[in-house]
Amino acid sequence: MAWHLALVAVLLMLSTLVSGQDLGTTQTSDVNQINELSDLIREKTAERDFLREVITNSGANPSVEDEEKLSAVVEDLESLRESLLFAVLGDSVNVSSLNKVVEEETTWQEDVVEILKPLADTLKTVTRRPREAANLREEIALIDQNLVAVTTALNTISGIDENQLNDNSTAAILNFRGTWNQEVAQLKQDKLLAESQLRLLANESKTDWSDIWLNAKSFLLGRGLTIILAAIAAIIVWAVMRLMWWIYSTKIASKRIRRQSTVYRLVAYSYYFATGIVIITAVLFTLWLREDLLLLAISFLALIGLVLGFRQYLPNYVNEARLLLNLGSVREDERVVYEGLPWQVMSLNIQSVLRNPALDGVIRLPLKTLGTLSSRPIKNNLWFPTKKGDFVKLPDGMFGRINCQTPDLVEISVLGGITVTYPTQEFYSLKVLNFTGDESFGVSTTFGLDYSLQAISLTTVPDTLRKAVQGALDDAGYRSYQKSLLVELSSANESSLDYIVFVTVSSEIAGDYFKLQRLLVHTCVNTANANNWAIPFPQLTVHQPDNSLSVELGNFNSPEQQ
Repeated sequence: MAWHLALVAVLLMLSTLVSGQDLGTTQTSDVNQINELSDLIREKTAERDFLREVITNSGANPSVEDEEKLSAVVEDLESLRESLLFAVLGDSVNVSSLNKVVEEETTWQEDVVEILKPLADTLKTVTRRPREAANLREEIALIDQNLVAVTTALNTISGIDENQLNDNSTAAILNFRGTWNQEVAQLKQDKLLAESQLRLLANESKTDWSDIWLNAKSFLLGRGLTIILAAIAAIIVWAVMRLMWWIYSTKIASKRIRRQSTVYRLVAYSYYFATGIVIITAVLFTLWLREDLLLLAISFLALIGLVLGFRQYLPNYVNEARLLLNLGSVREDERVVYEGLPWQVMSLNIQSVLRNPALDGVIRLPLKTLGTLSSRPIKNNLWFPTKKGDFVKLPDGMFGRINCQTPDLVEISVLGGITVTYPTQEFYSLKVLNFTGDESFGVSTTFGLDYSLQAISLTTVPDTLRKAVQGALDDAGYRSYQKSLLVELSSANESSLDYIVFVTVSSEIAGDYFKLQRLLVHTCVNTANANNWAIPFPQLTVHQPDNSLSVELGNFNSPEQQ
């Protein structure tokens, strides 16, 4: 077969010369290289024939050393012939198809390797020249190192005076010298072969712009077109699947089915998975029609990676499927707490909808996030402490009206047209007093009188205050909103008898909270003045080292006033 290849190479070279092609422009170095390789082949052929004759003459017991030498010479001869063929043809002609391939039965592991072989062959082709060049440089460096070692050994032997040696030593040295001379010749032949192959690789790497254009054109009309067709097939399949889903979800399935049907949710969740499967099938079918084995191998590798990655996310998909079937930890029309706020689960879908009836707006959560929560049946309607239009009093004493409240912010309008904004979560955690949360609210004040009224403190005083407060409320127009009125002695302090005045009014006038409070205080003071009731001052006792001085702050005068 090797001689057949060499003959084909020679015939191709002669046909090129006869046809007048530009082989005559071959560089001188290439011609010299062909001549050198031909000489080496002739020498190796003669050596092979000699060894064969020696083995034949040895009869039935040939020397093992001769057989090993013959095997090495045959391998070198085959390598030299391949190098000669490569030097003559380069990579312009491919004669590998002349070799007959015998098909053999393979295992499934070998079949997988065969499927991925185009990818490996492509990678080998891309990296062939750099790898071969690196290997040849390493081989030349090793040959130079061996040449230095053998040359040094020969020079050392040459420095020995053979006249001073006996016959056995002289024979041994001559044997060493003959062996190393042959080694030097062999190393020089190997170096010549490696250098010639390295020069050929260097010449191959010189590519002009026409070659680049031809390669680009070949890619665009070949593998590039295959990639474009596969992408078009994927887009068409996606568009068709999207259109079918739009027709089903808008024309066939009603709003009630979309909201309540478990089958619809399962179909909606499976739609994306089915779309991915159909797109992958369309792409692989396109690559199969185009017979692009490399892209098919890459696609199979990507699918294997996708399947291996899917195994890690399978538990999450199962959990999400349970949620869609309304069998998970969160269920529709139940109450769930998310980021500190209560929500009602309106619908479970790829993007689930949560709503707080007291807030304007909804939030959408993916199934992955919703799967980390748990819901419970709704037992009451306590969704938020306030609603739009309520009058509230905050822990810091701020009083105002709720302008709006959303899942993000709560806006309160206070006195003077000033607005204050709170994050909804922060507002929800405050202890807010809601004056319009029920049908009524209460306004109270505490009023103290002097102990001189102790005799009438349980009869005349509370009755008089009650009549006065009731008259003031009637005059101010609060009669129709009043629910109840309470005036009682609440406590006996050290310096005063304290009365509590508490009036309950309708929540319709919650905005008059401070006005009602001032009205109660004014009425109590006017009633005390009208009846000459003493309003005591707080008393303070000061102790000094020399004497004790009790000073009533209400009667204390400065030196200038005495």
